[in-house]
Amino acid sequence: MSFKQQIIDNMKLLYQRKHITLRDGNISFKPRNQDYFYITAGSVLKDRLTPEQIVKVDFDDKTTKYDTNSLYRPSQELNMHYYLQKKRQHYMQDTYVVHAHPPNVIAYMGMYSKQVQLDSITTMFPEMNIGLIGKNVPFFDAGSEELAKGCRDNLCSPYTMVGLKQHGIMCVGKDIDEIMEHLETLEFYLDIYFKSTSLHIR
Repeated sequence: MSFKQQIIDNMKLLYQRKHITLRDGNISFKPRNQDYFYITAGSVLKDRLTPEQIVKVDFDDKTTKYDTNSLYRPSQELNMHYYLQKKRQHYMQDTYVVHAHPPNVIAYMGMYSKQVQLDSITTMFPEMNIGLIGKNVPFFDAGSEELAKGCRDNLCSPYTMVGLKQHGIMCVGKDIDEIMEHLETLEFYLDIYFKSTSLHIR
């Protein structure tokens, strides 16, 4: 299966699992040792992506470049992916970056002044096999440079996912099937946590 078809199928899967709404979330893919990656376009329906809506982005150590004459432009969160894709540990392998907005992840971290580290869920369910979660990225506006740099700084080796306060989650790895499995597992156990909390309150 081509990487574009993998991106298409997994964006649809994110929507079906209610980890994103129709027009949000994004996935990028970079082949190993290449100075370019592919990312889903912004403001398109993610449950019915077409290959043309996966945009090629060339990059160097300072900038990104893409075809500005194309009908489709990269997601506004391009730099969130760029900063991760150009890291040496990711540059030297095939790398997928997945950004989604799973409801339980966002709710668990808390809204407004409450702050709960996403990685604390692993102390309640030590049997979870989801890789390693880095420290939360504080709240920043979507598409902002601050958010992109927060993801870059907090999602570093050995971590494979990081929560974004009031926003969602970023995941990185060389196997997109494994990323999707870990994301689904995390949401499953967070759902158990919220159901048990609700029963306790009653």
